[in-house]
Amino acid sequence: MVHEGSFKEGNNAAEKWTEETVMPYLDRIKEYSKEPKCYWLGSALVKEGLYKDIWSYWKEKFKDNEYVLLSIKAIDLIFEDKLYGNSLMGNYNPATAIFGLKNNYDWKDKQEIEQTHHIDDLKSTSSQLFRNSDTDTGIS
Repeated sequence: MVHEGSFKEGNNAAEKWTEETVMPYLDRIKEYSKEPKCYWLGSALVKEGLYKDIWSYWKEKFKDNEYVLLSIKAIDLIFEDKLYGNSLMGNYNPATAIFGLKNNYDWKDKQEIEQTHHIDDLKSTSSQLFRNSDTDTGIS
């Protein structure tokens, strides 16, 4: 039975995921992720008896803990590199690789910006800006 007021703010005595509990998982996931048969993060998490959502939970929970966050980012980079590298080698379907890189690693398509002004328009506009309309001389 939980009594009102029995838990104080900041009390994390019953907290399961701390730096001390997460780092051994991250070390094992990092080692397994380097194996050729480990194709994606989900398989490494399953091997550890974890669920996929724990990864985003850890990222959020440890966003201010540089030590844990750097380990998470290093593992993400291993899988990003595997996905990109295997697609370049022809081992993965390009569409699947593109989908994975965009959805998991924030890759974006190159965006083209349409230029609406022509250089001649800009030259005439700038010369008018630097002319004094009364004396037809440049502004100093």
